[in-house]
Amino acid sequence: MTLDELYAHYTSPRAAGLTTAELAARDRDFYASRLRHDAVRAVGTDISGPALEYAVAVGLLDEGHRVDLETEEPGEGLRRSAAAAGLVTITGGTSFLTGRTFARLFAAAGRPLPVAAFVLHTHDYGPISRCPESYGLAVERAGATRRQRRFTDPGEQRRAVAAVTALGEDPAGKEAEGYFHTRLHLAR
Repeated sequence: MTLDELYAHYTSPRAAGLTTAELAARDRDFYASRLRHDAVRAVGTDISGPALEYAVAVGLLDEGHRVDLETEEPGEGLRRSAAAAGLVTITGGTSFLTGRTFARLFAAAGRPLPVAAFVLHTHDYGPISRCPESYGLAVERAGATRRQRRFTDPGEQRRAVAAVTALGEDPAGKEAEGYFHTRLHLAR
């Protein structure tokens, strides 16, 4: 599935008039029709119970755990799932995470796990990367960035351009053109 397909699905006039229950039914069909027979099991964590419930209900996640790993230890269910995990993925969430989240996931799994983190171009991943490195993982930073989403307003764009510039990065062709960008950091 492409981002263009997702944008079309969620911004269509038909989607705009749906209730949450109607959208959930539409999403279940949408994602079920694209499910690969060899799909890997996906387990999610979030501090938002409704977000997790929706993702499980429409088939985006096989299992969801409401937990703030910055401040809480994982429960028994998440520990079981982490022990069987093969990869941790993060898409933009590193702006509010620290190494504590990763340390708790690694402890729950009983071993360090590879991490594919898509880090907002506005954020310094260096402090977080020290945690996987302390477990013996090498962290590689991709050179290229990828568009994540449009800015909601000019103020958000100005703040993002300033943050990118403060990190010594160049916002030209990225945030300066109206999109948040992310960069892949792979720990393995």
